[in-house]
Amino acid sequence: MIWETTNSKNSRYFLYLLFGVIAFYFNRFVDRTDFILLISCYSSLFLLYGLLIKNIFSSKIASSEIIIAAVGIRLLLIGNIPNLSDDYYRFIWDGVVNTLHVNPFAFTPEFLLNQFNNSSRSEFLQTDIYANLNSTEYYSIYPPVCQWIFTGVSYVAGNSIFLHVLLLKTCMVLFEAGSIVLLIRILRKLQLPISKAAYYAFNPLVIIELTGNIHMEAMMIFFLLLSIYLLLNNFFLPASIFLGISISVKLWPLMLLPLLFRRLEIRHALKIIVIALLIVGISFLPYYKSGSILNYFTSFRLYFQTFEFNASIYYALKWMFQNNYNYVILIQRILPVILTITILLIAFSKRIKLDFITLSLLVFTLYFLCSTTIHPWYLTPLIALTSITILRYSILWSFLICFTYITYNYLPYQENLIIVAIEYLILYAVIMYEFFNLRKSIK
Repeated sequence: MIWETTNSKNSRYFLYLLFGVIAFYFNRFVDRTDFILLISCYSSLFLLYGLLIKNIFSSKIASSEIIIAAVGIRLLLIGNIPNLSDDYYRFIWDGVVNTLHVNPFAFTPEFLLNQFNNSSRSEFLQTDIYANLNSTEYYSIYPPVCQWIFTGVSYVAGNSIFLHVLLLKTCMVLFEAGSIVLLIRILRKLQLPISKAAYYAFNPLVIIELTGNIHMEAMMIFFLLLSIYLLLNNFFLPASIFLGISISVKLWPLMLLPLLFRRLEIRHALKIIVIALLIVGISFLPYYKSGSILNYFTSFRLYFQTFEFNASIYYALKWMFQNNYNYVILIQRILPVILTITILLIAFSKRIKLDFITLSLLVFTLYFLCSTTIHPWYLTPLIALTSITILRYSILWSFLICFTYITYNYLPYQENLIIVAIEYLILYAVIMYEFFNLRKSIK
């Protein structure tokens, strides 16, 4: 028995090491245009992920080991320049623009390019950053809390791209560490095995996309989990504050507000919603200028109407209506309305017997299935919530969505719709199977 325990532990440590080595190599050397190498690395990481999950669930593992191993793997990536996304250039742009006391919601990069003075900071933007930006004609779509992080990092990093990346990745690792700790505490509160935190802690998509490629979902997930943890402990005021902060990082948690009526008395739910929305409003105050907040929401809306990537229901409807422009515009307008009505029905239906966290997972899933654009890192909140539920489809999805990187294998970039169709056919089959079993277990 002692030999078996020691052998299991040694195997697990070897898996941590091998996982870290492959993740480092992936994040440092693999270009997104090299699809064969990219998917080979992702597949290897998911294989190791499965072996780790199996080992962790069969062992009596301490929570500290999960935290240390998961954070250690992420720390290996902080010195690497992101290789799968160029969004970080916009983070740097917004941060530097803020340090120049310019509102990123009031002016587009395209407009600002020739408006700066001859300072070293403006020269840094013009020569090193602007050429690498995508969507220079758009106002920033990153909410206030993101802007604060960008600004703080820019004050410290100066005109160094590497220092910006290093500090932004350090922030992501800190938020990720906090999320893993919170998942463990939530699991303990719900009297669930802490080993379930490993679903999120070691998920390759989460590690590569959030830390490796710097996406703000890491911050949103942390504040959302903190709000859920406080809510479970009936600390309503701080829960509402951190929920508001989560929304001010990424607007997605707005969709969860109606679900509060299922868990709480109406007066408590209303208080939390009002305070959370007040926090969101207050966070925008430093950026308030005539028209600038409207610019933000206009850019946000145009982003989802202009860009299309890896969509599900939206692509299916476009295909049905043969890409007719008028129908496409109608679909883009109707889908959000249908989604809103569906969320409200879920929130107030007495026939649905699911808990708040499972319903949150369901709402996020419905949103993504109705969206026009689903990048791989968008799924990371699903992985976090999955760790607290009995549903596992998002873990499969986190692997399937990696195949959409085949888009960058073509010049010019072009989606492979066969890959997208296979992704969603498998996903829908698994979702139906899991919810069918969930419904049976509830009965």
